[in-house]
Parts: sequence; C-alpha cells; structure tokens
Amino acid sequence: MPLINALLKHWLRLQCQMVATTSAGVLISQDDAGSDHRVVRWPEQESVQPALLALASQVIAKQRLQLQPDGEALLLGQPVVVDGAFWGAVVLRIGKREKLDLQATLKLLQWGMTWLQFLLFQQGSEQRDSSTAGQEHLELLAGVLREPSLEEAAITLVNRLATRQQGERVSLGLCDKRGVELMAVSFSANFDRRTQVMQALTAAMQEAVEQRQDIHVTAQEEAADHPAQLLRCHRALQQSNPAVEIHTFLLRHKQQVIGALLMEVPTAAPLSATDQQWIEQLLSLVAPLLYFRKSASISSMQAVRAGATGFLQRWFGPQHLKGKLVSGGLFVFLLVLLIPADYRVHSDAVVENIDQHVLVAPQDGYLGLINARPGERVTKQQLLAELNDAELTLERRKLASQLQQYRQEYDNALATANRSQAAIAAAQVEQASVQLRLIEQQLAQTKLTAPIDGTIVSDDIRQSLGAPVKQGEVLFEIAADAGYLVQLYVDERDITAIAPGQTGNLKLTSLPGDTLTFTVTHVTPVSEVRDGRNYFRVEASLDGENLSVRPGMTGSGRILAGRHLLGWIWFHDIWHWLRLTLWF
Repeated sequence: MPLINALLKHWLRLQCQMVATTSAGVLISQDDAGSDHRVVRWPEQESVQPALLALASQVIAKQRLQLQPDGEALLLGQPVVVDGAFWGAVVLRIGKREKLDLQATLKLLQWGMTWLQFLLFQQGSEQRDSSTAGQEHLELLAGVLREPSLEEAAITLVNRLATRQQGERVSLGLCDKRGVELMAVSFSANFDRRTQVMQALTAAMQEAVEQRQDIHVTAQEEAADHPAQLLRCHRALQQSNPAVEIHTFLLRHKQQVIGALLMEVPTAAPLSATDQQWIEQLLSLVAPLLYFRKSASISSMQAVRAGATGFLQRWFGPQHLKGKLVSGGLFVFLLVLLIPADYRVHSDAVVENIDQHVLVAPQDGYLGLINARPGERVTKQQLLAELNDAELTLERRKLASQLQQYRQEYDNALATANRSQAAIAAAQVEQASVQLRLIEQQLAQTKLTAPIDGTIVSDDIRQSLGAPVKQGEVLFEIAADAGYLVQLYVDERDITAIAPGQTGNLKLTSLPGDTLTFTVTHVTPVSEVRDGRNYFRVEASLDGENLSVRPGMTGSGRILAGRHLLGWIWFHDIWHWLRLTLWF
C-alpha cells in the first residue's frame, strides 16, 4: 500500500506540473462501500481546499466530467475508471483559459489518465511487482516529459532504455510520409543518417512498420518460425554483428503505427519475456507523448500535408473496404447529380386531324344504304350512304298528279271565262309546284356524299341499317388529308416549363418502332381532369410526313423543356412537394 500511495503522489505531481497554471490538485478513491478512503493532494505541504473536495464528491456522485468556476480560477473534475469499474476522481484547480487552451488541458489530463489506469490495473493483479514497474515507467516518462523538444525526448528515451536493459544500441524511428525517419540512437548525439549502418537500422524498422507487427530475431530462432522474406532487413543487420539479438517494437497511437523502437542486446544477456512486456507497456504510454510532441513541432504547411496524407490513406488504404466502397459510391452518385442533361416532360398524346368535316342527316328518315366504313379513304362527292326515299317518291307522285289536275282546272276556267275559278286554280297550281320542288329537293338530299377527300374517323354505323335518324344527327366524321395535330396532356406541376416553339418526341402505341418529332404550337389555358388529376392540353404539329399515322392513335410524348442538373431532374418533384406541404 505505501508503494501505490507513493506512485499516486508521484503521478499527481507530474500531472499538475504538465498543466502550467495548476495551483492545486487532489486524487480521491472510493471503496466498495461508496466511501472516500484515500486522498492524495498536491502541494503536499498544504491542506486540501474544501472546494476541491466538494467538486470531487460531485464527480463521484455523477461519475462524469465537471467544470466549476472558483473565483479567478476554474475547478476541473475528471472521473477515474479502471478496467470498466469506477475507481474515484481527480480534481485540479487551474487558471481560467480560453476554449482552445481548455481543450488542450483536457487532452493532457486524459493522456495522464492512461498512466494512472495502467498503474491501478497493475496494482490489482500483482501489487508489488506492478508498483515497482509502474514507478519505473513514471520515472522514465517524467524524464522524457521534461525535455523541451521531440529530438531531446527521443534521445532521453533510448539512452535510459539502453542503460536499463544493458543493450548495445537502442534506436528510435518515427513515421512520416516518406517512411520511417531515424530520430535517435542511444549515446549518439550526432549521427549521419546516410551511413550504411544507419540506413540498415532504418530499413529494419521500416520492415516491421510495413508488416504492422513486432519482430524479434534471436540466436535460438528457427528458420521456419520466420520466413526469410519477412526478415530480410533484420537478418542483414544481424549479420553485421552476429553477437547481438534484435528486437523491434512498434509504437501505436489509436490503432495507428507512428514509429518503431529497435533494440540490439548481447546474446549473452538476452531480453526475457518480462522485459519485453515491460518495454511494450512503456511504449504504449510513451507513444501518445511522442505523437503530440511531433504534431506540435511541425509547421502549419506540414500539418496540412500530414492531414491530407492521413485522409488519402484512410480513403485509399486497405482498411475499411466496405465503408470505402459505400463512400466511393456515394461520392460518384453526388458527382452524377451535378451532370447537366436534357429535361423532358412526359405526357399522354393523341393524334387528331387539323381539318375535320361532319356529315349529318339532312332530314328525318331511315338509313337505306351505307357504302362506307371507319378508316376508309373516300374522295369528294363519293356516295357514302342513302336515306330510304320510298315515302318521298310516293309523295312526289301524288303532288305531280295534283299539279296536273290543278292545271286542267285552270285551263277549263279560262275556257269558260270564269275568272274567279281561274284565280283559285292558278293559286293551287302554284302551291302544288312549290310542294313538288320541296319534295324533289328532299329526294336529292337522301344521297349523302363526301364533302372532301379524306378518311372516315367516326364510329361504324353499318349495324344501324334501316334505323331511324333525326335531322342533324351525326352520321360520318371525315378527317381531311391536310395534316395531323398532336394533343398532349401535361400535368399541372410541369405546365410552367412548357412554351410554344419547344420540340419533342412521340411514340405511338400502334407504331412502337417509329419515333416521331413535333413542335409545340399552343398551350391552352384551360385544364381538364383526367384520372383524378388536373392536366393542361398542349397542341403540337408533327414534323414531316408519315403515311402510317392515323387520327385517333394514342401514345406517349416527351417535350424537351431545357437543360438542368440530373439532381434537379430526379428530385425536383420531391422538393416541390415538400415546399407545398411545409409552406416554405
């Protein structure tokens, strides 16, 4: 227990010294019963301030980060969690800082927590050994932390490791965009990276970094244990000095390999498994410090390059293949949305004639003869149908007889010089003559002929032979051969994009292999309801001639309404619906 207390005091002192404006600190643990039973303070010669104890109690109660102003200072409380279990709290009294400085302080505190959690975890498994090892870690880290620059910190690290492990040489390399850069060699303040020995050290560390695993080459190794192609650089380095064994340890920060430490120790005093574990634990604590030191030492331009390199590695490296495929697909999709394309408005279409004549029944009667059918081409004055004229013929004979009788009576009255009777007879003759001419005119109208050259587009009336018809009833509709008109029914949501002069394509159901072109001539301002929705009728004229087109054919038309981005073409309907629904 005295050892762990000494380590905790040592840790708190180092933590408070890392944050320059810290004036006081306290570390409190909690036992299983929930009561505070261990208090470590800094400075040790001063008593614990009540405000620090009060904030520590809040952190223990809420088990989360707490910030509280204290006059001209700020109290910062951080919970301590060891192996998933709540252990206690640490509270520091620091000077008030800007937002960025406070974030840096929190990072330093979280980094120090890694040491503390490691010490407490070791204390739970093997208290004495762990405390001794943890104390060595803290002393070595304190020495590294006191150095003002990255290079000096690296030299301190390799020198102390070489002294502790009695190694012949300890080398440290950190990764950059070109590979591993040799930063320090034990007890060599000045070294030339261009020499053959330094290049061999760099190549061996690069070999371990590329394989992302530690490499240990000892005198007792079996050739089958390590394939030659994975240890080429290490074997070449060992051949230059066969009396040593080589151990390369990787430095990692947040799953990222940031460098490598290469140790050359005599075969007479090899590294034990315990020593290797101790070094791995030390490097897990040193790696974040070296990473932060290196990040702080680079210029702004180098930081931009490093960030860009990391971004490219994350995007184009071998990790997270599924995520990159999804992200790449999303990126390509976004690029496709920015491609301009023709915007076409779809609509239903019907072919109609520009000029169409209607043939109606001239009088009441019965259909006596029908000589035409729907779709048949007819010529002008061609007989199409004939009304039954039997009654009219009898009426004409009757009137002809009466006219002859009235003329005979007129002649007799003139012969007898009966003027009054002659006048009556003359009037009867005139009346009968008019009626006879009317009947003859009606008889002439019983023959229905085509008024123009064209095609019959009305319904079939051949089944109505002998049926009565009323005057004015439509019998035939004849479409002239002058040309065709396309009626397009455009949804009211798209009608604002349509204007006369625009062109389009037409596909007819009867002619699926032909694509016809048309030009919009008129947009009607009146809507009509079709299938429960409002549509506006747009008139268009066909370009060119197609002898296969017939009036009444239906199909689908697409009107070219300008150019827009594909994203707008695909999603503008949804956007307009949202604006209409949400009123913005």
